[in-house]
Amino acid sequence: MYLCNRFGLFYIKMKTALKYIFFFVIVFITYPLYTPDFGIGLDDSYVWGLNWLFCNDYQTLLRLIYPIGPLGFLKMPTIEGYNFLIYNIFTISIKFFFVFFAFHLSKLFYKSTFIPLCAIFFASCYATTDILISFLCIILCTIFLKEKKNLPYYIIACCIASIGWYIKSSIGVACFSVIAVTLALSIYEYRSLKFFFATLSLFFATFLSVSLIIYNDLHLFLVSFLGTIKLVMGYGGAMSLHPDNNWWYLSVFFISIISFPFVVKEKYPRFVFLLALFPLFANWKHGIIREDIYHYKTFVVFCYVFWAVLLLSVSKNVRRYTSVALALISLCMITLNYSYFLKTERPNLANCGTRNFYSMVISYNSTMATADSLTTSAILACTLPNETLGEIGNSSIDFFPCDYVFAAQNKLNWQPRTTLGAAMSPSLKNEATRNYFADKSSVNFVFWKLQNDVTYDNRYFLSDEPCAVFNILNNYKIIEQNESFLLLKKSDNSSFSKKYVDKEFTARYNEWIDVPYFDDEVLRVKLFTKTTIIGSIKKALYKDEIYYIDYLTKDNNVYTYRLFLPSVCDGIWINPFFRHPSDGNQREKIKQIRFRNSCEKCIENKIMIQFEHLQLKNPQKLFKIQQFQQENLRVKSSL
Repeated sequence: MYLCNRFGLFYIKMKTALKYIFFFVIVFITYPLYTPDFGIGLDDSYVWGLNWLFCNDYQTLLRLIYPIGPLGFLKMPTIEGYNFLIYNIFTISIKFFFVFFAFHLSKLFYKSTFIPLCAIFFASCYATTDILISFLCIILCTIFLKEKKNLPYYIIACCIASIGWYIKSSIGVACFSVIAVTLALSIYEYRSLKFFFATLSLFFATFLSVSLIIYNDLHLFLVSFLGTIKLVMGYGGAMSLHPDNNWWYLSVFFISIISFPFVVKEKYPRFVFLLALFPLFANWKHGIIREDIYHYKTFVVFCYVFWAVLLLSVSKNVRRYTSVALALISLCMITLNYSYFLKTERPNLANCGTRNFYSMVISYNSTMATADSLTTSAILACTLPNETLGEIGNSSIDFFPCDYVFAAQNKLNWQPRTTLGAAMSPSLKNEATRNYFADKSSVNFVFWKLQNDVTYDNRYFLSDEPCAVFNILNNYKIIEQNESFLLLKKSDNSSFSKKYVDKEFTARYNEWIDVPYFDDEVLRVKLFTKTTIIGSIKKALYKDEIYYIDYLTKDNNVYTYRLFLPSVCDGIWINPFFRHPSDGNQREKIKQIRFRNSCEKCIENKIMIQFEHLQLKNPQKLFKIQQFQQENLRVKSSL
């Protein structure tokens, strides 16, 4: 009897050990590929900036109001410090916990292990870290609801949701929605308001505890949290793209999703569906607004994991077959839609394998060395001339719009503004941020990277961030310039002597509007428009329309640029019109402007227009320096 008990205990321990080993094997063979190098460009600039601040200026990082939080390096690490090492540890942990708790969830509904392990392996192959965090919360909350008030699972879910918020706001929004639905379902499941308020208080206590560990300052945490909420609310109008979609495919996709709770008439699969529904919608909005290969791929991958986790909770065999059929239809439709907006390139949805684990974890030092070499080569073109570096010295500098890799290459004393140059993305109404360059304590130099007359998505470079542009031109003077950049230094005197606005008047889309021109002032226009009910519904479920402005010059040339609607109430630049600011003499006179949009039914045709006049103290010095030596500015032409 004693030997039998010992053998039975040994058998249980061996079985448990083999189970854990198998979970690690899944992590090993589905490890995602990520390279910590960076180069020139919008994304690489802010990725490097956030990583550098975490290692070198953590207090400044905490003051940022940005969609990616203080722990953003856990999603996008670079070679700075030990960020990539911590990223690997975090990725292994999240993957292992996902596999572990997903297997635990399946044991509540499945007697066999083959189908659950296939679903878990399938999800692990495709899921990125941010998607794993969302579904880990969903799985933990489902177990909490199934196992009747098992609070440890709920507490872990709250901790993971809090960490997700500080990695990226979109992860936090998805996870917080899971917690909110869990609390609502707990009322239905337990019929106890006392337990509901206890679990609600537990969530707030967990989130506040994690926040205070990260910020160590309640006021700083509240300012950052409220600012990020404003960013999230304004994302619907940010940098959207409008490629073609096959709405027949998408309609079948939506029908297959919505039909699941009606076809699979079981309580806990419906719970999982409700828990995952808002994260699914949030990922749809995130992927479809900026509908490029990367963002749309993220949504498709989310759908793959969505169906895999749903299948783990279906207990009846017949309904499992129905669920598999719905999943196949759904995933085929959303994947086939790729062909309508990607004409040539096709995404690699499953970017995982054992080679990734070996190169990123086992050969960590070699990977870091390779990434360092690639980074050095990629940002070499950002090297500034010695004369420019001597002028800047160790003085504080910021970059406009956001080319921070110049600081990385030239070892400059970078001091970022609160929004890290992202005020152009959402409608952030924060005076301290909008008027940053007007503050006496702002940076001594501004490095303005030029891309002809446009910025991202073909927006006119002087209209992209009207408040920042006004304060830079008003409080800084140009000391060096060429086709690639402007270097501005803080000035003791302002450039504008007076600012006043004309009376509002009514105009319409698609009609030309006469504009005044004065040699001694800058003219801007403020636009106020409203969407129709159809437009509001479309914006809530899909995305906003595209807005354009057409400039008609005195020589009858027409120039068209895209508008970012949340910025138009701050002032769109009209006169003097510059095709490129590297030569202050090359200015044109605009005699008429016209506003257009992509859907007349979604926007009210009547718009309110107001001209804003900025009188110049010295009209000849706008975008022009008196003593300029081209030979002192040997910046590589590849910028």
